[in-house]
Amino acid sequence: MKTTVIANVRMVQKYDTDTTKGVNVFCEDENDGLNENLIGPVQLVIGGNLDHFEAFKAYEKEGFLPGQFELSVDVTRGSGGKAKLVLINIKDPRLAGINRVYEQRPDPAQPSPSTNTYTAAKPDTAGQSQPNSSAAPKADAPVSKG
Repeated sequence: MKTTVIANVRMVQKYDTDTTKGVNVFCEDENDGLNENLIGPVQLVIGGNLDHFEAFKAYEKEGFLPGQFELSVDVTRGSGGKAKLVLINIKDPRLAGINRVYEQRPDPAQPSPSTNTYTAAKPDTAGQSQPNSSAAPKADAPVSKG
């Protein structure tokens, strides 16, 4: 059975061993909350031919990966009788009308969000201090030991 899916592709992995070669396309979807045993996004892996790796590599360089892709897949029977999805075709995201996704990746040269500087709130006009107005003295202010 063949079908088309719009998938939020997060990563593509290629493998090449003595006996088999191909790609795994890792997709992610929001958790609908119907299964109380699942926490976090739902993960799905779609298998495919090694030829698809170069296409995904080109899309990644253009800013489309990670992102949404329209994929043609073949739904077959896998191990244990479970459904197995095999990638047939990747529709060019430019033709599918899907915009590039620009995710903010951490910049190693920038400090992490947990090390942001904190500025204490100034007292309001009524003379009452806002929370955290008793901040530590400035680094250049003298500190008395007494």
